[in-house]
Amino acid sequence: MDIINVIIYVTIFISGTVFGSFFTLAVYRIPRHEDITHERSYCPKCGHKLQLADLIPVWSYIFLGGKCRYCKEKIRPRYLILEICSGVVFLLLAYSMKISFESSLIDFAKFAINVLFIVSMFIIAGIDKEKFIIPNGVLIYGLVISFLKIAVLIYEKSDLIIHMAGFAIIALFLFIVRFAYIRMSKKDDFAVGEGDIKYIALLGLFFGLGSQLLGLFVSLLATLIGTGIKLLTKKKSDDDLIPFGFYLSIGFTIIMIFEPYFADFIDTCNMMIKI
Repeated sequence: MDIINVIIYVTIFISGTVFGSFFTLAVYRIPRHEDITHERSYCPKCGHKLQLADLIPVWSYIFLGGKCRYCKEKIRPRYLILEICSGVVFLLLAYSMKISFESSLIDFAKFAINVLFIVSMFIIAGIDKEKFIIPNGVLIYGLVISFLKIAVLIYEKSDLIIHMAGFAIIALFLFIVRFAYIRMSKKDDFAVGEGDIKYIALLGLFFGLGSQLLGLFVSLLATLIGTGIKLLTKKKSDDDLIPFGFYLSIGFTIIMIFEPYFADFIDTCNMMIKI
């Protein structure tokens, strides 16, 4: 049985690296309004269509020495790093959720739904980091996955009020504050953008209010650390914008993995809503 579980976890890690390869493709193509499902991958430098041997996660990068097989253009190490990190995240999530051969179908369904939602978080993180935008299409995809989770909660007869509260309360508060700030200052430079607010609402719907509050705290901490590092290294982005969607994705990925270890805090927050 242990051998089977090892095979399951190795498969999960490999699947994570495959998803990581897809994330890099999606982050590059979505802002350019290019197809991400049917068009074959190509080298962004020479435009050559990549073959199967060029697309094996992690291995292809190492085997090719971090260069395009055709034009010898150097491939950015971030592709390799993202593939490995994605595999590790999938592995940690499976371990956190205690996925094993003995797990029920509903447990595997919950794991699959979490993985599918991670897809939206990783893509949003990459696009917001580079372009400072959160595409509505990716948010809609995340909304569909959230409805799948809600369907599972309904099947389990779980209380949905914490997810409705997570969807509405914080996002509505930020929307009102942002609207008032813009009206009074006549400037559209509020720290939290419309895309961020939509994303926060989506995260609240998926995670529920208690986990959302904890996730926002971790995300703000990640923002402070990231901004501090940028200031210390004197690296500046366009207009010194902060890609808050990027940090939200980091914070809530951490929460998804370590959520069981904060169950008491989350339950306390959720109880306050129900009272």
